[in-house]
Amino acid sequence: MISIDAFLTLYDALPGEDEIELEFYGERPHDYMIIKGGDEAIFQYYRHYEGSCISFPSIRDLVAAELSDGICLARDWDELEVVIVDSTWVLPNEWDIADLERRYSITLS
Repeated sequence: MISIDAFLTLYDALPGEDEIELEFYGERPHDYMIIKGGDEAIFQYYRHYEGSCISFPSIRDLVAAELSDGICLARDWDELEVVIVDSTWVLPNEWDIADLERRYSITLS
């Protein structure tokens, strides 16, 4: 998995209202997503047509916050198994990381 600092670099480089799915090791009561809004970062959790969204003024505020189900991304980043960007790039897949690095002229590894 890329580091949380690399994730923040990627998030900042994404051009639009991107969706980033978060999959943790083990069982969790919900599915989780970060949505990059124009002037906000949105944390969404959902399961079986139920869920909620929490808006933050920045991705750094979201990462530092205590979120639903006791998640704090700053603390729990190592518990992530997969991060999926726009249903296209699956991290930690090395080819997807290389493609994102080329596409957005950033360094993730």
